[in-house]
Amino acid sequence: PAAAQPTAIPVVVPTTPAITTSQAISGGVQCSVFVRTGLLIRATPARTGKNIGLVLRNAAFTATGRLANSGWVLGDDGKGTQGWVLAGGLRCQTPVRKLPVVNAPIKPIQATPLPSN
Repeated sequence: PAAAQPTAIPVVVPTTPAITTSQAISGGVQCSVFVRTGLLIRATPARTGKNIGLVLRNAAFTATGRLANSGWVLGDDGKGTQGWVLAGGLRCQTPVRKLPVVNAPIKPIQATPLPSN
């Protein structure tokens, strides 16, 4: 007699009404700055990144993404400046860890001129 073949059991994955990546990127998550001195907006997610703006205490910041470690948040200050701020200085409507992970821009490599012959 032939051995019975195992039958596949369908797996049902529950869906949750959590923010999806596309919703988070398009609409963002509203946050406010609670650090007394405000938060610097940086061009890259590092304390050495170029300072491109400042979000004052109690000011709004719309978060649209984060680094994988949730240490830095990408977003917009509502005045046209988009960049990275330290996540620890924000209070957001949704936990930062639920924002989509965004790959940080890599610093451009400066070309070394070739010696002339």
